[in-house]
Amino acid sequence: MCGIVGIISKEQVNQQIYDSLLLLQHRGQDSTGIATMDGSVFHVRKSKGQVKEAYRTRHMRALKGNIGLGHVRYATKGVADREEEAQPFYVNAPYGIILVHNGNLTNTRELEKDLFNKDRRHTNSTSDTEMLLNVLATELQLQSSGKELTPDHIFKAVKYMQERIEGSYASIALIAGHGILAFRDPYG
Repeated sequence: MCGIVGIISKEQVNQQIYDSLLLLQHRGQDSTGIATMDGSVFHVRKSKGQVKEAYRTRHMRALKGNIGLGHVRYATKGVADREEEAQPFYVNAPYGIILVHNGNLTNTRELEKDLFNKDRRHTNSTSDTEMLLNVLATELQLQSSGKELTPDHIFKAVKYMQERIEGSYASIALIAGHGILAFRDPYG
């Protein structure tokens, strides 16, 4: 079980996300992370431990932007004491995508093989979130194929991603220069 939040505002979202994570802290105490987007630039802070321990004033000042997401983690997959396993996860292609996720993927062995052998993507953790992000990134790349990214491309990419991934999940992603995307498994 984890807690996720995504916010779009006319003002800076760092404090709103922090406050939301405090309210979601009961859903996970292993690690926390916040990502904000300022134009097409991401700002990220991840840390082991609880929300109140992870963010200081200097961290909050660096989290600029009026769109962002946050995560508190209770490890169900991966290694809880590795900061590299903390969310959000990031891939730079296509576009630059940051993602948080709550849930469990049940076909991770198959996905790991497909990501490496078919999609030519490398994962750097044992987290199923990183796998989910890379499958989404692959499908976005296939759908947009060098064209301008449209909502139709995004919806088709999510549809094809859902066909490849088994399990139960809810996710929020930031796509650099485009905005925020929220989706869940087909069964909700």
